[in-house]
Amino acid sequence: MLATPKMALDAAAARAREFGLLPLILGDAIEGEAREVGRVMAGIAQSARRHGYPVRAPCVLLSGGETTVTVQGQGRGGRNAEFLLSLSLALKGEATVSAIV
Repeated sequence: MLATPKMALDAAAARAREFGLLPLILGDAIEGEAREVGRVMAGIAQSARRHGYPVRAPCVLLSGGETTVTVQGQGRGGRNAEFLLSLSLALKGEATVSAIV
């Protein structure tokens, strides 16, 4: 193994600091249905923006792990697409939050 998930998160946090952003590593073992994880991450982002908790904005929320998708019907996309769609719907068009997977 060249890099562990924690090493990747630590490197991303260091890079965020270089840009003057406060990073918060939420964990490297986040698991669950992608749509649920997306909603939770949206809530954390909204709390940071509105209340400065668990970290004051502007910030970078970092996490790693393995989400899953329970496919119904034909199904299209994958866990990253489902995570981002769920996050986007929960943010309700919040323009000050961005996400990458």
